[in-house]
Amino acid sequence: MISLPTFSYNHQITSDNIADNSVDTDVGPDGYPQAVYQKSDGKIYYKYGTNSEELIATGSSPSIAVDTNNVPHV
Repeated sequence: MISLPTFSYNHQITSDNIADNSVDTDVGPDGYPQAVYQKSDGKIYYKYGTNSEELIATGSSPSIAVDTNNVPHV
């Protein structure tokens, strides 16, 4: 069995004062993080690297997986 190293760090992904909930992230083959999260207004947002967030849906508890072509699946 191979033990993989784990790491964690705190990084603010939004710049507003609205509480973010249900944050899920994945890192694509390009090495940049991609994230989805729900804000307290009930809307789901997507963010790639340091780009601006993008409103993608309304709902709750989003999750993300990035495939080998760097395409996010939310």
